[in-house]
Amino acid sequence: EQPEDVLELHIYKGEEPNTFVYYEDDGTSNEHEKGVYFKRNISYQPEQKTINLSKKEGRADSKFKTIKLYLHHFSRTLKLKINNAPARVSSEDYQFIAPVSSFDPFYTASSEDMVEKNVPFTTIENAHHEIKISW
Repeated sequence: EQPEDVLELHIYKGEEPNTFVYYEDDGTSNEHEKGVYFKRNISYQPEQKTINLSKKEGRADSKFKTIKLYLHHFSRTLKLKINNAPARVSSEDYQFIAPVSSFDPFYTASSEDMVEKNVPFTTIENAHHEIKISW
């Protein structure tokens, strides 16, 4: 099954810097051994108020054309810049896993409490160059 066109990236506001690797390959062949993959480092630097997505590595393109960046526990009046240009910030309610129905064994009357209200987000083109996000 092919993924949708949008990669959801969730960043949670915190005090500690963090870096992780995002990686894609075709999932079926050994072509990754020949450099056919998409990889980038994503770092969160709270003291500098930045999120950096490194230039992509590998010869493959990402399956995702855009990135929807959710900024959990950030101010709802957040002013973002992407590569030093002002970025549009919207907000929406977000629920990672919704109950299938009222017959779902995990469904309770308080399932609505599992929704995070007004999460700020922005949408970014999943370009191959470095992407710098600041606030």
